[in-house]
Amino acid sequence: MDTNTNARFILTADTHLGFDYPLRPRVDMPRRGQDFFRNFEYIFQYALQNGIKTIFHGGDLFFRSKVPASIADTVYTMLHTYLDQGIRMYLVPGNHERSHLPSSLLATHPNLFVFDKPETITFQEQQTQIAITGFPNIRHNVRTEFPNIIAATNYQTQSAGVRILFIHQAVEGAQVGRSNFTFRNQHDVIRLADIPEHFHTVFCGHIHRYQILRRVGAYDSIPIFYPGSIERTSFSEQNEEKGFLEVGFEISSKHTSPAITSRFIPLLTRPMIELIIEPNVTTKTVIPYLKEQCSIQPENAIIRIWPGSPHHLSFIRLLTGPQLRTLALENMIIKLHHSFYPDRQPLS
Repeated sequence: MDTNTNARFILTADTHLGFDYPLRPRVDMPRRGQDFFRNFEYIFQYALQNGIKTIFHGGDLFFRSKVPASIADTVYTMLHTYLDQGIRMYLVPGNHERSHLPSSLLATHPNLFVFDKPETITFQEQQTQIAITGFPNIRHNVRTEFPNIIAATNYQTQSAGVRILFIHQAVEGAQVGRSNFTFRNQHDVIRLADIPEHFHTVFCGHIHRYQILRRVGAYDSIPIFYPGSIERTSFSEQNEEKGFLEVGFEISSKHTSPAITSRFIPLLTRPMIELIIEPNVTTKTVIPYLKEQCSIQPENAIIRIWPGSPHHLSFIRLLTGPQLRTLALENMIIKLHHSFYPDRQPLS
C-alpha cells in the first residue's frame, strides 16, 4: 500500500538587515532600512498563516559583520517573536557576516539552529526524517576546500527521507547582473559535479537573483534553489523580482526520492529607475526638468540621475543634497551619478 507524507519549508536568504538603517541620521530623508525589516517579517507572517513551521535562511542575515548592538538586538528580538510561536529557523552564516553572526545575549533560542561549523542536523517533519547538511560560508578557495568540508559534515552517516545540502556559496552555473555573468571556473565557485548525489536538493544563499540550477547525476536531477535577496541592493538588480521560496517534498513509500515542488512568492519592493538627463537641458533648466521627470515616477521609487551629455558634468556636480531632496516626492529616494556614459546605457 502506497503511503504519502508531505513536508513544506520556506527558503529565504540575503536579507541584509541593517542596510541603510542609520541609528542617528544627520538628515531627515526617506531611507530603505525599514523596507528590509518589513519584508523579512512578512516571511514569518506568511509561514504562520500557512502552517509552515520551518524556515531556512541561506545567510547574510545582516548587511555586514559588525553591526551596532541595537540593530543586532532588534533582529534577534524579532526572531524570538516568531520562534516563540513554534517556528524553527535554520541558518548558515554568510560572507557579509564573515561566517559568524553578531554576538548578543539574544542570539540563542531553542528553535534557532546556526551552522557555525560543518555538520549534519536531523529533525522530524510530518513523520519524515529530514537531514540538513551545512557549513558557514567559505570565503577563500571553496572550489578546492569543498570536498573536505562536505566530508567533515558526516553527511553519509545520516539516513533520512529528505536530505538537504544547505550553503551560502556560488555554485557553477549561477547568474548575476544585467549581463547575466555566469559563475564557472573561479576559485570561489563550487563545481556542480562535486555536489554528492546523496542529496535530494541544495538550498543556497549568496546569489541575489532567484534561480533554480540542476545538478544532473547518474540517478536523478538535483535542484539547486537560490531564493535571491528580499530587496534590491544595487541597480544591477533593477529588473529582478524579489521574494522567497516555498519548497514542498512529497515522500512516497513507492519511491526512494521525494517529489520536490517549489513556488516563488514575490515581495513588495521599491522600483529602481534610471533617469538620464536629456542633452538639451542646461544649468538654468535642470531643476525644473528633474522636478517634472520625478513627478511622473512612482512615489516610492529609487531614482538614479545620470548626465546625458558631457556638458552636464560642468553643473551636475553643483547639485546639493537639499536640492535633490526638493525634487522628490515624500517617499522617493534620489541618487546622483557623476559619470557619463556616451552610449546612454549606464551599468552598475
